[in-house]
Amino acid sequence: SALETINSLDARMFYRQDTDYGTFGLNVEWTHTLKHEYQLEAGGDIIDIRDDPIQGGWNFRSIVSAQLSYRYEDFTTTLSGVRRGGTERYRAPNDDGEWRTSAYTTYNLTASYFVNEQLTLSARIINLTSADAPKDDSFLFFDYPWYNRFVYPASALGRQVYLEATYEF
Repeated sequence: SALETINSLDARMFYRQDTDYGTFGLNVEWTHTLKHEYQLEAGGDIIDIRDDPIQGGWNFRSIVSAQLSYRYEDFTTTLSGVRRGGTERYRAPNDDGEWRTSAYTTYNLTASYFVNEQLTLSARIINLTSADAPKDDSFLFFDYPWYNRFVYPASALGRQVYLEATYEF
């Protein structure tokens, strides 16, 4: 593209508290897109694609993420959540006349234990609640899973569980 400009509001907050029972942390981040302008070629028209269902509506207007963490001696764990605002529906409004899908929120949980200087054991759960992407029956309405898989590519996997052992030589 010849030009792309995004205007947004962004905020971050970080907090950490050391106690006799461990260290607690909280991180929160928020962004909201006000304008997303795009120009295909120099001298061409500048289009605000933030709300354009064809050229740019698959971008999230807002995203909020938060992480709550805890660490005590050789153990650490983090619960994180991400809320992605709705996107434009693929084709037509739904029965209520809405052009946007609902928001999509997922939670992840990780835990690690440092056994010694060489060995770390970890567990990770992605999409803890096995949340489904917002249904959009206008997106390839004849094709499962009835949501925009270009915007939510991993949603079909549902909850994912990983166990990991790391040994450093």
